[in-house]
Amino acid sequence: MKRKIVLFGFYRDYHRLEIEGIREYYDITTINIPSWFMITFSKLRFLFPGIYHLLFILLLRYKLGNKVKDVDLLITMNHPFYIELIKKSKYTKILIMRDTVTNVIFKYFKYFKVYTFDVDDSIKYDISLYEQYASGFDFVKDSNLSILHDVSFIGLNKGREKIINKIVSCLRLCNLRCNIMLIEGTSRLSYKEYLNQMLSSNIILDIVKKDQTGPTMRLIEALVAKRKVITNNVNIKESELFLFGNIYVVEDVSLIDRASILEFCNKDFNDISDGFLNRYSPTFVLDKIISENLK
Repeated sequence: MKRKIVLFGFYRDYHRLEIEGIREYYDITTINIPSWFMITFSKLRFLFPGIYHLLFILLLRYKLGNKVKDVDLLITMNHPFYIELIKKSKYTKILIMRDTVTNVIFKYFKYFKVYTFDVDDSIKYDISLYEQYASGFDFVKDSNLSILHDVSFIGLNKGREKIINKIVSCLRLCNLRCNIMLIEGTSRLSYKEYLNQMLSSNIILDIVKKDQTGPTMRLIEALVAKRKVITNNVNIKESELFLFGNIYVVEDVSLIDRASILEFCNKDFNDISDGFLNRYSPTFVLDKIISENLK
């Protein structure tokens, strides 16, 4: 009989791709709450603090019903609403960080077994480290998209525009065709639209925020699709992924060596074995996390 796992907050299109791989091994139930409801309900904390927790308990009983009964594991990601929803459950609870740790999330760590992809966070907070994975691993691996550009960046701005513009200016001076799509506000591409846009280039631009030391999902997606990467994540040099020669690190955007970056762009992709890359599939990573926590 398959062990019963309940996933909370796996609601985006790329989450569905992550879940499909582990359904073969586990009895998976997903629980998601509409965003409009979460926003409305959260406002009650400030408007009616006296009855907020009572309403929260009633919501818990109504929403979960018999879905969370005699289960083996509860798993959620770094969304405060879902964390709050299950933090005091009697079942074993796992929190998978898909972003770097913030004070808002840290206060909940005492209720969960916590996993992070970020090396510095794992050391700072004494939490378990997992390999970053690409949600669309199988889709990317099987893709055969035409190359239309030399370099692409597709993603939310998140304050990255200045750095991206400096790197792209250098790349364009090298006569490289750049496809840059900075997404603002609530505008969204579907996950597969994003992948199709991004992977239409030979090289992917990967820009991390200041406090991130772990690899991004974008970098894993690129390598699985046999695309080279230009990144500002200097910590990637400590990763086995760097050893294959498919990653160029920009340590200082004001001191980019145009000759060396052009040489990198003109090189062929160095193949990485399937056996090695499979360590970065969601099926492998999530199965490993689950297996470690089953009694």
